Amino acid sequence: MRKVFLILMACLCFMSSAFAASTTEVARFSAADLNGNIISNSIFGRANLTMLTVWTTDGNPCLEQLPVLEALSQEYKAIGLQVVGIIADTADHNGSPSTAAMMTAKDLVRQHKLSFTNIIPSSSLNAGLLSKVYTVPSTYFINKNGEILGSLYLGGKEKMEWQKIIEGYLIK
Repeated sequence: MRKVFLILMACLCFMSSAFAASTTEVARFSAADLNGNIISNSIFGRANLTMLTVWTTDGNPCLEQLPVLEALSQEYKAIGLQVVGIIADTADHNGSPSTAAMMTAKDLVRQHKLSFTNIIPSSSLNAGLLSKVYTVPSTYFINKNGEILGSLYLGGKEKMEWQKIIEGYLIK
């Protein structure tokens, strides 16, 4: 019995070190934000932690998250968090922008007084980071080295739920 226990412990130690060592880096991308500024992976180096949320202009769960995201952006900015949005329906899978969706997105950004960067998906974002997003809103947490932390969070959350997640990453 002791031998089986020791073997199991050795396997667990090996597996946990293998998982701890594996991080997923965000694939290189270049895309424009709603103001026409070019955004790349270097955006992640601007803060200790980036909360990257993929949203659409026509989804109630997404729209309900916007005030929450803005509040989190303001509340945690001083301690190293930046919020970044990717507005999934402002361009097609080839990165061709949709004028109507972009106008709607700009109206929503003004209406909700969003101060954080919102990106229009490019073909490189669609082929990389967004290829794993099947529902919106979806949120990644990314460190300043451009590495994805944890797993993709699906759906919206209450502010307090996001606070616990954010504080867990910022305290580590």
